[in-house]
Amino acid sequence: MLKLDINLIEEKSQEQIAKDLNVSQWTISNILRKNNITIRSKTAKLALYRKKYFVDETVLDSLTPQVAWVIGWFLSDGYINKDNSFGINVSEKDIDIIKKLKDFFKYTGPILSNRIKLKKTGKTYNQKILKITSKKLKNNLELYGVVNNKSTKEKFPILILNSQNIDLYRNFIKGVFEGDGSIICSSQTVFQIVGTRELLSVIQNILISNLNVKKTKISINGKSKVNHYCLRYSGRKQCKRIFDWMYFNSTWHLDRKHNKYLEKICVE
Repeated sequence: MLKLDINLIEEKSQEQIAKDLNVSQWTISNILRKNNITIRSKTAKLALYRKKYFVDETVLDSLTPQVAWVIGWFLSDGYINKDNSFGINVSEKDIDIIKKLKDFFKYTGPILSNRIKLKKTGKTYNQKILKITSKKLKNNLELYGVVNNKSTKEKFPILILNSQNIDLYRNFIKGVFEGDGSIICSSQTVFQIVGTRELLSVIQNILISNLNVKKTKISINGKSKVNHYCLRYSGRKQCKRIFDWMYFNSTWHLDRKHNKYLEKICVE
């Protein structure tokens, strides 16, 4: 007669037990029913797994400069799912931002890894992933405009815009730039951010009002026909003014771009 290890029952699903023992799922179900044993569903097991890790669900309750920076990152390069999970995927070389966000949320779970192959280049890249599940934090992110399938819906968060707080503007724009922007230092120095026209228009207005830079054309990014545009400023003096303002007294930033600013822009 087939015997089941109680530890096996608690740790695995009915389907997995049947597979491991090379019997039908009906056989396992029949044994469990005869012995009045109830097995957790996959959903219940997943919920139990999630509770193993702590996350501070209060960190987004107050709008601070650091929160504005985090929101900028999630609006530009993050995601949320319908199962109340949210996260960010970055190249392995930018793992420092994953570690900083993990510390920000006081999350005790692991940093995940993944490998992706780009069809355009055929090259394989290593990714680092932060994925957290919290209904409260997901709802907080939605209040700031971080929504499911957001790539054509990004807008400057009303809560940050209405604050009329320059530090909040600065740190939010810094987060957006680090997630979806570039520092180009070749024949010309270039500051560039990509995003929706609605988001970039507000960012440009803030830069014009606070830095006295000129209005420049917000152009379609590449051959894309969706709401995907590019805001670009060129010229060393103008770009330095933007970077100096954005990284003024910066405590939270992506190391790679901040270091490039220090090495290529922030020099006499």
